[in-house]
Amino acid sequence: MEENKKAEILKKGPEVHFSLNEELDVWKVSTFLNDPHKRGGMDAHKWLLQAHPRLGEIETLQYVAEFYVANRERLERAAGQISQDWDGYAPKFYGAAAEIFKDLEWPSGKYVGYVSIGSPFPRFLHDKTFQVPWEPEERAIRVAAHELLHFLFFEYVRKRYTPQLKNTVEKEMNQLMEGKISIPLWELSEIFNIVVLSPQKFGRGGQTQSASGYSHLARFAPVFEKVWSEVGKNIDDLFTRLESVENKRL
Repeated sequence: MEENKKAEILKKGPEVHFSLNEELDVWKVSTFLNDPHKRGGMDAHKWLLQAHPRLGEIETLQYVAEFYVANRERLERAAGQISQDWDGYAPKFYGAAAEIFKDLEWPSGKYVGYVSIGSPFPRFLHDKTFQVPWEPEERAIRVAAHELLHFLFFEYVRKRYTPQLKNTVEKEMNQLMEGKISIPLWELSEIFNIVVLSPQKFGRGGQTQSASGYSHLARFAPVFEKVWSEVGKNIDDLFTRLESVENKRL
């Protein structure tokens, strides 16, 4: 990609930073350890204990604090490497995202990826922050691309259906959109990513459909992919199709 074209693409995308946030890790670990709910088939409780078996024996705050003391230098080094890798990849990502969402402007926000000690990696729509794995760095790029595409997806939905809202607040958006699309926004956004975020289009930030951690949602991918193809991969036509009564469930 020519340097002038890269620079032009980067002007249209947010600058993403990567750093540590120990308090967020404490909150995340505590929240998912104490919640047995499997969202979309993802067993976060199981993942956390597999990666950190001592979490079942020690208080969360103490465990995370000890982990950061023992690994802070490695975590900081990972954040620096991920940031460098993202800067090199960003033009590819923003270019591919722009093809899908046309000239939609990225919503304002912090755009910070917090390097975390383990799965899952939540994202926060209200301030455009998210978590990524600290290793391997290549996986962190895929997670960052996945979460950033969510921010653009929800911004598209906000502008199309709930422009009265100044920010993308999922709960409020679902309430205001009641009766429009029967698929909950979170589920729709994940299925959308499973289908659209392909390595062929997004390069190293893409992922294969089989790599999705949401097994209960991945099964809808073939039908959604068919619809996506039928509408010519046009985001406007996709939502028009989803609004039609006979296709409320794809």
